[in-house]
Amino acid sequence: QHIMIQDTKLESLNIQNEENKKLMSMMQDNIQTLTNEIKDLRMQLDEKKEENIADNIGGGLGLEHIHKELKDIKQHIGIYDKQKENELESEESLMEKWMKNTVGLPQYIDTFNENGLEDMNTVKLMGMKELEMIGINKFGHRMRIINEIKLFFD
Repeated sequence: QHIMIQDTKLESLNIQNEENKKLMSMMQDNIQTLTNEIKDLRMQLDEKKEENIADNIGGGLGLEHIHKELKDIKQHIGIYDKQKENELESEESLMEKWMKNTVGLPQYIDTFNENGLEDMNTVKLMGMKELEMIGINKFGHRMRIINEIKLFFD
């Protein structure tokens, strides 16, 4: 009789173990579903942010258009300096090369340009908070950029 009681308890534990495995599997499926939904929502949010930025810049006009308009106005009133423009373009190239080849995060080149960080002297002023404010949300990427800024100017 003692053995029958032990067998019954063991069978009961095995049933509970199987039920727990089923519940765990269901929970893992739910977690995966929620993870995928969060990824989708983040992508939608990023797309919406991009749309809002584009809408807010010059009434929907792109930065290139605004830059060209500004250059035309400067030429018209006689303050356009071609040499300065060439210096800025080479500085932009330097920032872009630095971001691509040294930092290794070329995906942020447009973010830098869109936020006026077009030359290394401006980039040098950036800190962790400022990088986050312009949309660089990954902590490790911000740390890498800050470290490379220090190395560049040391």
